[in-house]
Formats: sequence, structure tokens, C-alpha cells
Amino acid sequence: MIPASGNVNDNGRMLTMRLYTDADLPWIQETVAEWIADAGRCAYDHIGELPHRIYENIRGRRPTGEVVHVWEDGGRLAGLTVNTRFENAFDVFTAPDLRGTQAEADMIEAACATTGRGEDEVLTDVFDCDTARIEVLERLGFTRFRTWDDVNEAALADLPAPSPPPGFTLRAARLADADELARARNSAFDSEWTGA
Repeated sequence: MIPASGNVNDNGRMLTMRLYTDADLPWIQETVAEWIADAGRCAYDHIGELPHRIYENIRGRRPTGEVVHVWEDGGRLAGLTVNTRFENAFDVFTAPDLRGTQAEADMIEAACATTGRGEDEVLTDVFDCDTARIEVLERLGFTRFRTWDDVNEAALADLPAPSPPPGFTLRAARLADADELARARNSAFDSEWTGA
């Protein structure tokens, strides 16, 4: 288990792990967007998926901060672990310069320990193209379980402009829409989100 006070990564820098707070989300989304721009999409979910993983996948189990951990390197985001998703699964998002390093392995081991309490096995997702993560997982004793998803992408420039049906308009969501957006989501996914 990795101590909460930190762990030295491969470059001799001190990584610290702390509990996630709601105020971290915009910073995390902005940083992960920079990681995707820098290193490409392989290994990183769309930043819009992060709140879903943090809030929906672990809702009702334990306080979010207990199972979502922020890893920092001198005030810079080094990684994020979302633990106990679906009870026995976890995610680790690691800065591009730490991919494949002992620091990434330490984050995975810490996530595994947090998630594995009382579980017979733990699971994590990995992109088929993510050879660095696959090598770390295999080194840690993980084995391939199944192919779960096919994720595709298209450049926005290649898509036609949206054209709503007559009588409808298309606009960006606003904070005032939160209650209605929650109601639409709840009816589609049988969940219990609120506008807040």
C-alpha cells in the first residue's frame, strides 16, 4: 500500500496522494484535456466522462473523497485514481511523462488496495492501444479479462452541422438548465441525479 504522504517516482520527484474534493474537478478536467492534446486519446477518457466516473459510478457507497485520490507532483496533477467503481473496479489516469514508470505502477497498486478491500478480484479498464499500461498491469500480475467496449472518434470538422427539427433550437447548456438536464438523464438511465 502506498502511504498517503507520498512516494518517490522514477525521476526522484516526490508524489503525494490526497483525497479528492469537488473543487478539484475543473482543474482535473483541464489537465486531462492537456494530456490528451499532448499524448493523444489512447489511455484517456473524454473529460466529460470523468464526472460520470467520479460521481455516478461510486455514488452511495462511500464519500467520494475516500475513494477518489489525487496524485500531485509539486502542485502539478500527476494522476487520478477512481476506486470502487461498480464495487470492484478502478481507473487510473496518469500524466503522460509518468506513463509506464514505477510511479504509474504505484498509483495502480494503491488503487487496487483501496478497491480490493473485501473483494475476491479487482478490475480495471485499459485501451488495446495502451501498451505502456498493459505492460505495467502484466508486471503487477493482472491478466486480460475481456474486451468490453469499442471506442471510436471522429473529427468535429468531418461531421455535418447539427440541424434540429422544426420548432426546436440548439444552444449550449446553462446552469439554469441543471434540473431539467438531471430529469432527462434520470428518465434515460433510471438514475437519481439532481440539478445540484
